[in-house]
Amino acid sequence: MLNTDDMKETKICLNCNKQFSPERNTKKYCSDGCKQAAFYKNRNTESAIILNEVTIVNSDLNGNKEHAESHYAPRSADTLSADEIPFNDKISVTRRIKDDDSAADADSRSPKQSLPSKPLNDNSPSRLTVKEPRRSIEPHQEKYVFIRSLLIDEIENYLEDNYKADELFQYPRKYWHSSDLEKAKWITTRLRSVIENLLYLSEQRKIDITLIEMLRDAICQMTTSTNYQYPPSNYPFKNLIKEIQEKLIQLAKEHKGQSEILFSLSRQRKVILIATRFMIADFVPKVKFKELNFKK
Repeated sequence: MLNTDDMKETKICLNCNKQFSPERNTKKYCSDGCKQAAFYKNRNTESAIILNEVTIVNSDLNGNKEHAESHYAPRSADTLSADEIPFNDKISVTRRIKDDDSAADADSRSPKQSLPSKPLNDNSPSRLTVKEPRRSIEPHQEKYVFIRSLLIDEIENYLEDNYKADELFQYPRKYWHSSDLEKAKWITTRLRSVIENLLYLSEQRKIDITLIEMLRDAICQMTTSTNYQYPPSNYPFKNLIKEIQEKLIQLAKEHKGQSEILFSLSRQRKVILIATRFMIADFVPKVKFKELNFKK
């Protein structure tokens, strides 16, 4: 008894050039991976490739219509014969028959059942419909609207008006000698700690009055210290330190005996403190309040 496996025809894969035994005579590739790889290779060729959606409607002998699969098939224009190009603009058309049991063996088809190789008239039972590829519609995207805070604009304006002070802390060695530089760093480190705490407390609903008293005592100790008595002559924040000191003394006096108070900063005061913190941020580090000595 003959073994049917030995009688199968062998073919060479058009992609990897390996021999394989196809299940159908029309099979050109040994695997689906080679078939897909060959598709992308053909799509990237230098010749112009036109994508068209092809729908093939074929009438059988009984008058029943069989719809082939609609697909986008890339094919080079120079691979078709002149008879297969029905239009003047030379659109390339690829015919593809749905892979089913009835199309397993294309060579065994009768002349009436095979697909026509030439363009068909409108009155023919078989028609070839060519459609342009559909373009994907992008989802509606809302345009981003940038909203700038008025507070940021005010801070920016304050920095522009006080650009000389900003330059002092950007290039301190250009304006201060070593002794003045040490004093400026000592004062500015403690000033930044006070500013950081005032901005933090302003965001709280209620605060303990002892926190205000601690900030008051700290800034009073700083202004009576030796380093503050002889600061650099062009140190820009002496007036700001004096104003903060007076406000804290007044606030602690008005709410003496209370346990909690409502604390807030005016818009202009907040702009000044935030802008000042921005100017000195690169000059001195942020240090915790309890780690600083305001006397020496």
